[in-house]
Amino acid sequence: MEKYSFSQLRMFLRCPYQYYLRYIEGLKIPPDGSLTRGSSCHSAILADRDAGKDGLLSCKIKGVAMPLDEVIDTFNDCIERKKDETEWNDERLSYDDARNTGQKAVEQYYKYAHQVIPEAVEQQISTDIDGVPYIGYIDIITETYNADLKFKSRKTDVAVTELLQLGIYNLYNNKPFSMLHTVVIRKKDTEVVTQNFAKEQLLTDRIRRYNEAFVTMKEKEMFPPCNPDNWSCSSDWCGYTRVCVYYTGKKGEN
Repeated sequence: MEKYSFSQLRMFLRCPYQYYLRYIEGLKIPPDGSLTRGSSCHSAILADRDAGKDGLLSCKIKGVAMPLDEVIDTFNDCIERKKDETEWNDERLSYDDARNTGQKAVEQYYKYAHQVIPEAVEQQISTDIDGVPYIGYIDIITETYNADLKFKSRKTDVAVTELLQLGIYNLYNNKPFSMLHTVVIRKKDTEVVTQNFAKEQLLTDRIRRYNEAFVTMKEKEMFPPCNPDNWSCSSDWCGYTRVCVYYTGKKGEN
């Protein structure tokens, strides 16, 4: 049976047609600068799997203190490696700006990291939801919580999909509560925002309903577009707007 990742389910919930383009048609869009910056920060803090190098927290698990300059070097190596495969837009985020602000983001999380005592990072998980297999990775596991690490350019409300993701984590690895570690990256200032969620807040009651809708609509080949007024229907958030037959450009112009 085909295995699904949570990122697939998340994309489907956001926009079924985007899922169709990516996973049915196999159309891959190059990452933009924000995604490359975020994934490079992610690698520096957790582990750079592509290069086979430890990050800040994976070193911590081994009892090795990783100096800040080495963490920043890991970020620099990662973003440089991904530079040519990224679609940069200098008006939104140039390579130089992504590198500079990414370094500040890594430094900011470095200051917070003394509060994190990880047992595992990027732990691969495999779980079934009503017979449908899902695979994924839990960013950070400690004795008392699972955490997802995110790097964003703006502070936003917690999305339903984020709570669902933490809920799926908890189905596999039951913990008293879960956390979001969000590094909000701005040119002038960067901050780490942490949010705690009890198990009861993780929307696990919805997971089966969303999973059922996902599987049913996929079997029936139903891939409608999202609401054009939705925040995700914008060139700022979706790389598929250039090929989407439903895209009106209204949201992207606001």
